[in-house]
This record gives sequence, structure tokens and C-alpha cells, in this order.
Amino acid sequence: TPAYMAPEQAQGRTDVGPAADVYALGTMLYECLTGRTPFQGTSMELVLAQVMDKPLPPTHLRPGLDPALEAVCLKCLEKDPAARYATAADLATDLRGFLAGGRVAAAVVDKEQWFALWAKRSGFDILGDLGAGAGGSRVYRARQARLRREVALKVAPASPAEGRAAMERLERQAAIASEVKRHYHAAGRAVPPVVIDVYDLGERDGLVYCAMEYAPGGSLAAALERVAPADRTPRDAAELVLKVAASLAALHALGHAHGNLSPGNVLLTGDGSATFTDLSRKASQPTDDVLAVGRLLYHLL
Repeated sequence: TPAYMAPEQAQGRTDVGPAADVYALGTMLYECLTGRTPFQGTSMELVLAQVMDKPLPPTHLRPGLDPALEAVCLKCLEKDPAARYATAADLATDLRGFLAGGRVAAAVVDKEQWFALWAKRSGFDILGDLGAGAGGSRVYRARQARLRREVALKVAPASPAEGRAAMERLERQAAIASEVKRHYHAAGRAVPPVVIDVYDLGERDGLVYCAMEYAPGGSLAAALERVAPADRTPRDAAELVLKVAASLAALHALGHAHGNLSPGNVLLTGDGSATFTDLSRKASQPTDDVLAVGRLLYHLL
């Protein structure tokens, strides 16, 4: 079965030994821990992933998992057969040690180091952590090495349902951002901050990622947390909501609505203007956005 096939088998090598069985056992353990196999897709996609990519650490899919058990699982899934347990008996010894509460031979994964290496392989240098995003994602300030530009890099586990939904939202956002640019360029006018531009979408090693235009002002949610409600005047609230409404008006004028508006997906540009990310993946009505803006104003007051 392709999903349980060791890399050396996927490459068609003839020197396949017990380490291939250890890999298959590691795949079964990974599936028991996370509810999915390390690599997913068509048979050809699976073969390429097994040869080229590293599996997503199980703790990314199941936070709170014991790092020692994760280390045992990932040692089974090493690309190099020599780096795995030599035999199933060696694997069994480590599993007994784990169950007895003792040490295991497998090295515990350093999650930060793993992610930094993942980002480097994907073409990004991580500059900072911008916090949690929608749908279990994490957003980082990063530099896209090849194009030498600063981006907001959103990363999330590529679960079949959530990953596809996230990609559909971002694909719609990218299409609308392109339409906004075309409209204003054709009219010979400066492009207003309406929708955050999407530069790159992809999936690697079990993570869906999106490189987007970086908004230095951060999210509206973060801005609200920095000011105590008692220190915010009604005039402050009105001015802030006016910025959101002005950008929404430009979006609505092109026949689109956000449909998923909240302080977390309103971003602030360098000059304090409002722009949007995480649009609904389905077409919505402007009245939905107006209701969301009304709720925002109520919250601020």
C-alpha cells in the first residue's frame, strides 16, 4: 500500500530490508496518534512525498502528545533506513521504555528547529511570530528569500477538510485582490488598501502555507487589546470604524463582500488604513458586513 511504503521501496531500490517494516510500523503509529497517515494524496503524490518530504511532527496535529512518543514515531519514519530503528525488536524496546515511564533512545524533536528548517526549505526566513490565526493557523513575519520581500506567512496543518477550506478562502482572496488591482490600474488611480494581496499558496510536509502582503500595523484585534476600553473615547471608536467602513465600501463597489468579518481579520497598514484577509470562501451579501461593522462599533462603545 503506497501510504505505508518506505522511501527506498518508493524509489524502486532492491536493497530493502527490515528497516522498511519499521517504516510501515511508524506509519501505523503516526496514524493511531493523529488519525491520518504522514503523507496523503494520489499514489504518485504519495511516492514523491515519501522520497522528498519530511512528515509533519504529530504534535502539530495533536498538541499535548508526549514528545518521547513523538520521537519514537519519527525515528521510524526517517528517510535514511540507517537512521531508523535497525529492527522491530529495537522499536519494541523503546516502546516498552516509554510505557514504563523511562527514557527512549529516539531524540526528542525540537519543534522550533523543525519549523525553521521547514520554512527554509519552503523559501522563507522567519523573522518573528505574529500570533494565532483563524482555523488553527499560525502567522509569522517572514522574508521570502527568492524575491527578497517581507511577507506575512500563514501556516496550518493540512488536514483534508480544514486545509481545503483554508485554501479556498485564500484563493478567493487572491482573485479579489487581483481584480481590485486591475480595476484601479485601468482607471489610472492608486490602489486602495482593500484586500491583502496573496503572493504564494502551497503545501509542504503536511503544512498548508500562504505568503501574503505584510501589514505592519498588525490586526485590529491586537490593536484593541493594547488600549483599555476606559481609555478609548467614542470619537476614537467612530474614527476606527470609519476606516473599516471606507475599505469595505471599496470592496462592495466591486460587487464583493467579506462575509467573515471580525477584528482578527481586519489588518492595519503603515498609515493606519484598514485592509482585509480571511474572506469567506463563498460569496456573501454586503448586509452581512454591515452587521459585523455594527457589532464592532457596539463593542468599541
